Amino acid sequence: MRYEAYVDIFAGDSRLLSSSGDLVGLTKELREILEQNGINMNIFSDFIIDYIKENNPMLTIHVSGKPYSFVCPNTGIFLELWITDAEKSTQHFLAIVNYSGNIQISISKPELFDRVIFDIMRKSVNYLNCLRVQMPFLYKFIIFEIFSSFRKISKVKFEGIIDKNFIVTDYKDRGIIWEIDSTTVDYTSSISKKILSTY
Repeated sequence: MRYEAYVDIFAGDSRLLSSSGDLVGLTKELREILEQNGINMNIFSDFIIDYIKENNPMLTIHVSGKPYSFVCPNTGIFLELWITDAEKSTQHFLAIVNYSGNIQISISKPELFDRVIFDIMRKSVNYLNCLRVQMPFLYKFIIFEIFSSFRKISKVKFEGIIDKNFIVTDYKDRGIIWEIDSTTVDYTSSISKKILSTY
């Protein structure tokens, strides 16, 4: 499974014309994630073109989408995105965070994705009751950066492993839970309730 966008080449399962007249192709896997979140594919195509044509190392936009009906309404997916044109294929990282239908889309070069994660975690710790981050594959550096960001934002009270979960908490009962080797990480503003509901 590869998440890929194609620029100005005839490739991809879905092809769109951006507002600048560039052809953008998307793989089926990428299109499905956009559809799950109710993201307009034309807006996403323009976003990719702006990122590439302006040679931005990092770019974020906010759009309207479709809210999730999960226990936690704030859900993010972090993934590796390859962007291919006629000359080369380059690696980037994409974060799509659905805040009850208000969606933040961020893309960056791999070496700057820690900044994207920090920004998302800062918003979560300061304003949200919960955030569930999912990945299609286990990117351990993303797990590391989520925990590292939490440590920078909050004063850590406890950090360790309980059963198969790696947990870090602060003095306000906020925390991160990661079931080791899973592709899901949870932030909660009430870690004690989360732990009690798990066991």
